[in-house]
Amino acid sequence: MGVHHVSDKADFESQLASAGSKLVVVDFFATWCGPCKMISPALDKMSEELVADVVFLKVDVDENEDIATDHKVTVMPTFLLFRNGQKVDEFSGANESKLRELITKNNCGDSNGCIELTKNEKTGIATICISNYKKRNALNDKLVDQLSQAITQLEEWPTVKTSAYCVT
Repeated sequence: MGVHHVSDKADFESQLASAGSKLVVVDFFATWCGPCKMISPALDKMSEELVADVVFLKVDVDENEDIATDHKVTVMPTFLLFRNGQKVDEFSGANESKLRELITKNNCGDSNGCIELTKNEKTGIATICISNYKKRNALNDKLVDQLSQAITQLEEWPTVKTSAYCVT
């Protein structure tokens, strides 16, 4: 589906409601905002990568001042993350790695967790992140399989300098 451009408040509320338990990432932006333009291609890419799991919305604050005001958005870009119609996280700025981190952290829903492998193309540093798992003393079979696959992928990246592991 890609990124849905919200037309008005009713459309915004409808999109949140129809997403159900899926994570919804809302990009509050302005057409005149330089950092908004810089992060937009990354947001488009993430929306294609995560099309099955995450709903991406864009809200032009100049066309939809009421939505921005309702959510106390004063800085662009601001990203609000929702699940089941409730805000679960937010941040402001054009930082792709921070946005990916928040999406990973919040995209595990009610499961026992998830694993994401990312690589910073500039530094060559790869990160394996285990997020939101409830049983910290015993990973379930799904997580073990995901971790094994992520480590295998990591070993196949010839330009990786260092790897980092995080548990949230």
